[in-house]
Amino acid sequence: SGTDSLKGIKASIPSTVTDYENINMNMVYIKISGGTIKVNARDDAVHSGGNVEIKGGEVEIASDDDGIHADNELYIINGTVNVTNSFEGLEAWYLTVTGGVTSVFGRDDGWNAAGGADSSASSGGPGDWGGGHGGPGGGSSSTGYLTVSGGIHYVKTGSGDVDGIDSNGTLTISDPAVV
Repeated sequence: SGTDSLKGIKASIPSTVTDYENINMNMVYIKISGGTIKVNARDDAVHSGGNVEIKGGEVEIASDDDGIHADNELYIINGTVNVTNSFEGLEAWYLTVTGGVTSVFGRDDGWNAAGGADSSASSGGPGDWGGGHGGPGGGSSSTGYLTVSGGIHYVKTGSGDVDGIDSNGTLTISDPAVV
């Protein structure tokens, strides 16, 4: 039906919730803390209406939309993340990568720290800030926070108006991080 989700792994705010202003985003959470996970999805491969945390383990993703999307916070802590295909590879309002190894291919942005809820990379609907906004200070009115501390990270994008690393807000790279 038209309401079926094509997302691979999904945590969302229940449809019965109407008071979005007072939602505790920590209650909408995906945690991966080990093991090997492979996801191939038509929509976001890993999607949370709140937060995503990958702490260890190996995650391999192919997606027609976002590789990993969190409406609020995305943490990768010493994990191995390989996004072989996506529109936006890693996307969240607060994107924090501490150690580990990431390899990301995004047809638009590899890593995108931007604010808001994602509806779809191609929908053009509310929350659709995924495409063609350029680098820092680009066409997006959103802000985001991207922090990288240590690790080895590979980012590749498609051609055109795309960004390997896109933060329309704060970008911090520290410790011995290789990007």
